[in-house]
Amino acid sequence: MELTGTWKLARSAISSITENNETKGTANRPKVNRILLYGPTGTGKTTFAIKEAGKGKNVHPVTVTEDMSVAELIGHWVPKGKEFVWHDGPAIRAWKDGGVLVINEIDLASGSVLTALMSILDDLEIALLELPNNEVISPQKSFICVATMNGPIDSLPDALRDRFDIVLKISEPHPEALETLPENLRKIAKNSYTDEENIVPFRRFKAYHALKEQGFTDEEAAVMTFGEDYEEILNTIRLEAR
Repeated sequence: MELTGTWKLARSAISSITENNETKGTANRPKVNRILLYGPTGTGKTTFAIKEAGKGKNVHPVTVTEDMSVAELIGHWVPKGKEFVWHDGPAIRAWKDGGVLVINEIDLASGSVLTALMSILDDLEIALLELPNNEVISPQKSFICVATMNGPIDSLPDALRDRFDIVLKISEPHPEALETLPENLRKIAKNSYTDEENIVPFRRFKAYHALKEQGFTDEEAAVMTFGEDYEEILNTIRLEAR
């Protein structure tokens, strides 16, 4: 699908990062390998990141939570018979195979996880980690990271924000996602993102359409998906359908 606006720019940015880091014989060429996509929920940022950055590369996704441990990112010891063996986490696997680390909800990182991310996202020329198994590693030059977050950019600590070479705000659902809705819902779903304080996430419209397809009435589907605002949204849907 032909993309426009910020989605087109995001695709070009990821493509540029991938091609740049795969190019051979350019040792002196600056490496740009970290991109952050932020904006309201439900636009398809993470799905897009995995699809676009993962072309021809191994993808290692991880979702950050407030109670996440460093082990979930870096790795941990696991029992094997009468001994324990080291198991690499997604960040280290991406470093080792020069793949793509996709970090979802990166703005939720705190404490030791935030500190670990600072090291993982260091410049390729200086990045270095000593793992709990005493292995010392650096990322492959083809390693890239695409991170996503739903909050405002100023909710990310400055030190972590500065790790990213490219930062783009995604303000509307991906066109391919919109195409899965009937025409009367596409415009409403897209327009719902124009007021960031009153956004109706795209997934709500997707669920509404799915319930309608399963035989539920307009009102039943709206009540189950749009909550307290269902009457206002349903009236808008009906007006658009005329």
